[in-house]
Amino acid sequence: MTGRIKNRAIVQGFSLVFSLFFLIMTQAAASEQDSSDSRFTFSGFIELENQVNTRTDQDFQDAVKKNEARGKFKIRWGEDNAHVFLSPDVYVSSALFKSDNDNTCAYSDDADVARNGRISDRGYEISLNEAYVHVGGGKARLRVGNQIYGWGTADVFNPTSYFNPYDMRETFFKDDDEMKLGVPSVSGMVFFENLTMEMVFVPFHIPGVIAGNGRYWEINMDNYQLPIVFDDIRPLDRDLQNCGFGVRFSSTVFGTDLSFSAYHGPDKDFLYRPAEILIEPDEPLAVRVVPETYPVTYLGMDLSKSLDTFVFQAELAISPDKRACLEQNTADAADIRFPYTVKRSGYLAYALGFNYFIPLHQWIQDHEGDTVLTVEWYQALFKEKDRAEPMVSDFISARFEDTYARGRVPVALTCLVSVDKPGAVIWPKIGYDFQNGLSTSLSYIFLDGRSDAPNTTESLFYYFRNNDTLIWKIHYDF
Repeated sequence: MTGRIKNRAIVQGFSLVFSLFFLIMTQAAASEQDSSDSRFTFSGFIELENQVNTRTDQDFQDAVKKNEARGKFKIRWGEDNAHVFLSPDVYVSSALFKSDNDNTCAYSDDADVARNGRISDRGYEISLNEAYVHVGGGKARLRVGNQIYGWGTADVFNPTSYFNPYDMRETFFKDDDEMKLGVPSVSGMVFFENLTMEMVFVPFHIPGVIAGNGRYWEINMDNYQLPIVFDDIRPLDRDLQNCGFGVRFSSTVFGTDLSFSAYHGPDKDFLYRPAEILIEPDEPLAVRVVPETYPVTYLGMDLSKSLDTFVFQAELAISPDKRACLEQNTADAADIRFPYTVKRSGYLAYALGFNYFIPLHQWIQDHEGDTVLTVEWYQALFKEKDRAEPMVSDFISARFEDTYARGRVPVALTCLVSVDKPGAVIWPKIGYDFQNGLSTSLSYIFLDGRSDAPNTTESLFYYFRNNDTLIWKIHYDF
């Protein structure tokens, strides 16, 4: 209990410092806004998000899963060739007002400061996914601090995006700018006449995050005979062998944007290793699964090619030493041996897709805005056949986006289908932009899947089949 109180005091201290910092920066922005030669810029947005589960067998109070206020700020001080850039996200949710036993929308079980500076408690979180010093000119640039790297060309799954782990606390249903966690790193980019080289060094491991026990988006693997209990995520030790290093060469050849990359360091994907049978007094037997991270080596390439109204994209990453669990016969519990054996394996992941800019203005008179259809196929597989299959693989994604009423009404329809293990999500969205900084949107997430056999890992969407959700957002840019 003493340690918990100490952690909470540390977090509250950090939060107070951040609050004072934002107050000072906001006042500075207001005072310098009228200066044409100001070296300080301040922008961002405030957003309110509400998630409501649509099952009819519950009270409305229980159906409301999250009420959240988010503020994202973009702060830059300095010149183009030398500046400091900060992009903090501040979250406050309804978990502040819930009991300690209700973790439905809690950011963290307890007060915590992560290695990349993310401050979390049950009802609030402050993250600095981008916070770096930039120095550079026309030939080269250097950045030091928390960074997000946009390696790869695919729209949904990026096999060559090696550095930034995922925030999977709401699986795939966070905004795009929230999915990746910033990593403390040093990056350098050199611009040649027909070639760009980027090098990245990450001195210590930043693991991803998943939904913990009791969360709305927790993975409940209920098709297993014994309950599955996920252990806490632990970062790798601060050691030279756990550093990450990558290099990427990019160029344009015959009208095709082409990149080659290499990486060695901690794998951003977890290996979920069944470790033991849990036997506790007055509790049912359960299987403890440990999310583990191992060093990995990747070689990758990606390309993008425009042809008239189409943009084609391809991305590939291969590894000679990605770890995987050896499969066991789960039909007979007596044959299972814990912990599962982990071995290296050859591995390949690729994404193929296109964006089609539909010329809808040719068919609908006075239609304005871009109409885009995005389609992508993603697959990941191990070379050896006795390895457990990757949990995220064999996905077809499609998204249709358009705007109407002179850009005031954006609409989107997203579908994500798991082919090998049946499951799907359908996600329609409609919004209204008041074109004064204020906008609102309403979306609905429909999830479905099936289980063909017990004691087998099914599609992610099967485990969220009861999480059909209505999401209402109010957004203000400033």
